[in-house]
Amino acid sequence: MSLNTCNSLGYCYGNSFCVPVGVDKDQDEYTIQEGWIAGAFFLGLLIGAGIILILAKPFLNALEKKKRQDEERLLDMAGNSKIKETKSVPVQGWIDKENGKALKGKKSFKVSRFWRKKHSLSNLNEKEIDEAKEGDVDPAWSRGMVDVMQQTTNSNSEVEMLDQDMAAIISMERSLEEEKETLLLKTLAMILKKKAERRGVTQNFCINFMKKTEEDIKDLTKMIEREKEEAEEKIRNDTKFVKDSEGLETEMQKIHTHFNNKKSKLQRDYRDKLRQSLLLSSGMSESEIDELIEKLMNNMAVIEEKIGNEQARQRRAVEQRLAKRKRDMQYREVTAREAETDIEARVDTLKKLLSKKLKEDSNQGTQMDSIISDYSDELNIIHRFHSKDFDDKCSEKYDLLQNFRLSSFFKLMKKQEKEKAIFLQTADKTTNTVEFNKLFHDLFIKHHMEQEALCGELDQKEIQEISKLRQTINNNENTALDKETEKLVEKLESLTNLKFSESEKIIKSHKAQMLDYNAKKQREKQAVMARLQEQLLQRLANADEAEARDQKEQDLLKEEQKTTISRVLSTNMDLNEEAKNRILREHERNMQVLSNQLLASKIRQQKSLEIKLNQRKGRIGELERQKQELHRTKKSMKEKEIADLEADLASKIEKEELTLEEARKSAVMELRQQLAQETEEALKLHDEEISLLIGRLQIGQARRKAILEKQDQTLKQLQDELERRVAGGSSLPALVTDQIIKQYHNQVSHLNEQLQQRKKRQETLIQEKLSAKKQRMEEYIETQLEEEAQTEYTSRQKRGAGYASLALMQTFLEQRHAKAMQELDIEMQAELEKAKRDLNSELELELKKDLEMEHKDFLSQLAGISKMPQSDLHNAVSATTAGKSDNPAAKHLAKEVRESMSRSKTFAISDSSYRSKGDELAYKRANTDLNQPFPLQYDKIRTSSISTANKASIRPAIDSDNEDESEDSNGF
Repeated sequence: MSLNTCNSLGYCYGNSFCVPVGVDKDQDEYTIQEGWIAGAFFLGLLIGAGIILILAKPFLNALEKKKRQDEERLLDMAGNSKIKETKSVPVQGWIDKENGKALKGKKSFKVSRFWRKKHSLSNLNEKEIDEAKEGDVDPAWSRGMVDVMQQTTNSNSEVEMLDQDMAAIISMERSLEEEKETLLLKTLAMILKKKAERRGVTQNFCINFMKKTEEDIKDLTKMIEREKEEAEEKIRNDTKFVKDSEGLETEMQKIHTHFNNKKSKLQRDYRDKLRQSLLLSSGMSESEIDELIEKLMNNMAVIEEKIGNEQARQRRAVEQRLAKRKRDMQYREVTAREAETDIEARVDTLKKLLSKKLKEDSNQGTQMDSIISDYSDELNIIHRFHSKDFDDKCSEKYDLLQNFRLSSFFKLMKKQEKEKAIFLQTADKTTNTVEFNKLFHDLFIKHHMEQEALCGELDQKEIQEISKLRQTINNNENTALDKETEKLVEKLESLTNLKFSESEKIIKSHKAQMLDYNAKKQREKQAVMARLQEQLLQRLANADEAEARDQKEQDLLKEEQKTTISRVLSTNMDLNEEAKNRILREHERNMQVLSNQLLASKIRQQKSLEIKLNQRKGRIGELERQKQELHRTKKSMKEKEIADLEADLASKIEKEELTLEEARKSAVMELRQQLAQETEEALKLHDEEISLLIGRLQIGQARRKAILEKQDQTLKQLQDELERRVAGGSSLPALVTDQIIKQYHNQVSHLNEQLQQRKKRQETLIQEKLSAKKQRMEEYIETQLEEEAQTEYTSRQKRGAGYASLALMQTFLEQRHAKAMQELDIEMQAELEKAKRDLNSELELELKKDLEMEHKDFLSQLAGISKMPQSDLHNAVSATTAGKSDNPAAKHLAKEVRESMSRSKTFAISDSSYRSKGDELAYKRANTDLNQPFPLQYDKIRTSSISTANKASIRPAIDSDNEDESEDSNGF
């Protein structure tokens, strides 16, 4: 209502009366300050980031700790040996860190060569790794150039290098055996796992069988190792080998070869035992087990081929390492003689200079000899002092380098065990044996190459460290020698008539000539290095030639054996093509195993031969050392005495060289004979296995052939008996006929029961398989829906959706879940119906075959007691099959059979079952629908089987016999 109209009150005012009035009104409202909001936002962001940074470190540390614990748990589950902490007991050949003194002594290689891993590397911390002991690392890698450089003679150094190569070869064999065992178990487990998924075997059987198999294989390996250790210990304790290192080496190799062959034979025998265990306990048929073993052996054949290639690669790596080590040791020997040659060069140079200067004065000759002698003695004192200093520092450096090598390999082995354990843990989920075997073998090759690379790096590091130390000592020694040379100026001035300037000139000339000598020496060292590099290349080329020669011998042996087995199979008429192909496959697998085994034995025995020959060279080296020592000390001896000693040493050296050559020829011949004998024994064992396989297949073929021949013979005898009894004109014996029909009934009933039992088993397996598949599909669908729900929920929250929207989304997801479960049920039901139909078809076919066999036997037995003339037998058969009802012989046979059938009705039931509909085949009556029980009752079996047995051969004769018309209407 406006102010100038108050009609409701009855008043009216003019426009001039109204005055505008302003009224102040208080109202609460919010004003948005955008600057403050932005500032508060960024301030909160900074504070939150700071809190996250503060709390992140503890969480990351906890996460890292959890990750390490998970890895250690995996190692606990997958490791083959228990974790055992390293004790902090000082070890022989190590530095005692508490007192800083080197502990003397070194483990004998003969004891440590056949090393067994005693510790697991998973739970050891960094401190324990740094304190790793020699027994914790494979001797193939625990020793290096430090041990070689510590030897006093070249021959001993070569023996040490060959000993380390032998340890590497044995470690290679052990590693490859471990790989084979692991892959055998894993491949078998994957095959059985695949069988379990297809319901061929149960999960419990798969787990229990693999557990038992793994224990058996481990027990077999432990037994062989224990027997080998006992044999080795017995040989080491034999008194006749205390001083005979060559004989000890020979016996050790014989033991190793013997137990390797024994282990291979036991492993092949265990394969047959494995087949028998599966036959007894798996519930699979013999054909399924043969297929499983064949698949396992095919996988192992591929593995054997890869192992053969890896064996050749590692052999090449060992030869390359040996060639490089020999080059480095020869160069080290050259540099080690520098100090002695430098002293001789200094003395000879000074002698020439003084002789030239003092030759005119005969009185100065005696003084010159005295000066030179004193100078030589002083130089030798300086050299001995620095040599001792070098030896002392080398001893400390050797221990440090040895510890560093052990800790480096200890860390590498720990890392590799973790990688292997994690790989095996993740590989348990796969069933692809080919991919798993390839990846696992590649992992082993990677580990081997890492070990070889680390060994090469440590070898170079050890050589470089010792070379640096020697260079430092040589520099100090040269400095001391130069100072001693400068002192000659005063001596020459005081002891001779030379002036100071003349003496100083002589010393300057001496220094200049020594500089020229050093330059010449450096050029000679470069030439020596080039020559040594050429020798290295030549050694590598020789190693490649030897490898190619061995490979050619293996290929030739395989080809000869393949030709022989092919010739044998081509002349064998008792085997079919499938059996011959199986024998050829088994032959190829065995030949690959045999080839790898012979190559490993040859490599090991060749290395053993080199060790024995170098041990003999050590004697020559000792005589050479005595000769050099005689050359140094000849000044204090008479010429005649020196000549006698030199002649005696030369005679001994020549005699030892002849003995060495004879021993080399004899050892090479012995090695060839030993390898030939091993090859012959291995081929003999291979021939025995192939002969057993051929015999087993021939027996199977003969058994099946004998069954067929027996059936033919039985039919012929029945035909002869039929002719004889029919010719006699006697009636069919009622009791015998009743027994035949009863036996036939029992056989059909037995078939029915077997089929029912198999049907139940198949139903159970199908239900279990589909239930497991349904469960997996439900879990997968639920996981997918949960991921989609989480994504949708996050998306809606970001868009600011309220509670009602989220509830609606939850309802929608539940509907989707219900629909997915419904569709899954429909799919599983359809799959179940399909499986039932397939099973029905399979059982119908099997029942048809079984009933046809019973039908054949039934006819044969009935014909055997009938009475038909011999002349009318073929006419009766042709008449019944051709439908000639006027043949009296066919009528007589049909009548006799009907009378016999009538007398056997005590085993039947009511006549209502003997209708014409009973003429249908029994296998059609035996409905195998899984949804209904079998309707195959005895009356129908009786009627249908009799009608089936006689429909084709008896019915035409019955129709022509008017006297038995009524009986024919009841099914005959």
